[in-house]
Amino acid sequence: MEKTNHLSDNLRAYQYTQGKSLAELSLEFGIARSTIQSVMADGNTTLDTLIRIACAMHCSLDELVFGGRPAKQMDGIHSFMGRLEWFAGLPAEKQEKFMFHLLEMLKLLEHDE
Repeated sequence: MEKTNHLSDNLRAYQYTQGKSLAELSLEFGIARSTIQSVMADGNTTLDTLIRIACAMHCSLDELVFGGRPAKQMDGIHSFMGRLEWFAGLPAEKQEKFMFHLLEMLKLLEHDE
């Protein structure tokens, strides 16, 4: 079974859900802004860059490149969470942690099917 590269979609979804600019992602990932732009454009990069991004996003390389949630699903989850008044009132750091754990729980549910 051939896997499809979803790296650029996953990065765009991450950027959107985190509400971060390319400059902020650059700082978070520890890589140049131009590199992030390039990866988002074509989904290709070096192993070193992939490892840096995966570590910053707290996911595996496989999840980062081939798995994860398509951008539309991520957008839907973020939109839903944004409508919850209590979630919107959380500091950004707690929102990020909550979203991370929610996505991890969804992954566990997918494996049970």
